[in-house]
Amino acid sequence: MKCVVIGAGINGLSTAIWLQRFGHDVTLVDRAEPGAGTSYGNAGILAAGAVLPVPVPGLLAKIPKMVLSKKSPLFLRWLYMPRMLPFLIKYLSYGTKKHVASFAQEMSYLLNDSYDQHVALAQGTMAAQFIHPDDYCHGYESQARICQNGPIPSGQLYPCCTAQKPRPYQ
Repeated sequence: MKCVVIGAGINGLSTAIWLQRFGHDVTLVDRAEPGAGTSYGNAGILAAGAVLPVPVPGLLAKIPKMVLSKKSPLFLRWLYMPRMLPFLIKYLSYGTKKHVASFAQEMSYLLNDSYDQHVALAQGTMAAQFIHPDDYCHGYESQARICQNGPIPSGQLYPCCTAQKPRPYQ
């Protein structure tokens, strides 16, 4: 079967590769040069553990500092605020512990096998050499700081910079 896949980002590219592997004749179409629409700036991390949403408990209290600081990555067009306000209210309403826990649980199901899926997708390509399992460390000042933004679903957080044998935080 002849197939046309529109969009050469990760979704389009993945779809095209799997269609080809199943024997279909595939044409991949994108408005930009090859590779221009793909993800960049994320250090190539397959972050199955990054399942927490952006609106977390405590975000509302941090917004004034983020908006007023010249060093903040957050920028607002104040004249656009009246149109944006309904969205922002709904968005921030999801920053409860209940919503964060629910979202994290659902995302963990979705991302559960992301590493295995990427390995399968890269099989037989030059990209396969770049996929390998590694750990990365998030540093926190205390257990209280870890728990400040809601639940951590992985249960695999360990204290760093200690001479003691690591033990999972509960």
